[in-house]
Amino acid sequence: MEEAMNPAPAKKPANWHTAFVQAMRALFRPAIPDTLEFTPEFQLTNWPLRADLLIRKKRPVQLTQSIGRIFAGHNILEYKSPGDRLSVRDFHKVCAYVAQYAWKCRTRPGDLTMTLVSYGHPKGLLEYLASKWGCRMEETASGISVTKLGPMPLQVVEIGKLS
Repeated sequence: MEEAMNPAPAKKPANWHTAFVQAMRALFRPAIPDTLEFTPEFQLTNWPLRADLLIRKKRPVQLTQSIGRIFAGHNILEYKSPGDRLSVRDFHKVCAYVAQYAWKCRTRPGDLTMTLVSYGHPKGLLEYLASKWGCRMEETASGISVTKLGPMPLQVVEIGKLS
């Protein structure tokens, strides 16, 4: 009876991250002394990760609006305001958001899309996608270009070219 009223404290899980960091320090110390900096539990962002917009379908439906044609069940959109440009860094940031969202929400491959929206023509980003990722953009409507990143559709929307 007394045991039920005062259960044993739960075991703390082993701190495997600390052991891993120490193992990496030990591994690299003899090879390159005083040249590597180790930062455990490095915080990747200053603020909580937040996508500009998530559009989730409550039920399967095919959208007819030009921007929504590629939408799957889960759709992450990044918006750049007038005067701001869409860069390679923005692309990488949104890729990280998409990966985090896919992990957190356990989305199926192919049930997630990424849309990048800007006012200007993101020439540098489009060249980067072609040269480094092998993406061939297809213009599906005026101001809307689409490609695939693995199973995930990516679209780039230029607001200034939309009808």
